[in-house]
Amino acid sequence: MERRFVPRRFVGALVAAVATMFGAGQARAEETTIQEYCSWKRYEGPRCRTDHAVGEYWCYECCDMSGCWTSWCEWRVVGTC
Repeated sequence: MERRFVPRRFVGALVAAVATMFGAGQARAEETTIQEYCSWKRYEGPRCRTDHAVGEYWCYECCDMSGCWTSWCEWRVVGTC
């Protein structure tokens, strides 16, 4: 019986193709999600508050393909007046 030489690259490509056909390649597709973009945004200020501190109102917003939402808001003291 005579053995034929099969290049390793061809065997690797063949194994990858068969694995993709039987669902092993679906894991990559499921890992891909819609990316969120989150950042801080200043909504108000700077303004002098009653405690003689200059404050700004900041919110942490996230957006994706479906829209935007606010995750957290806070007052930040940035100086005195």
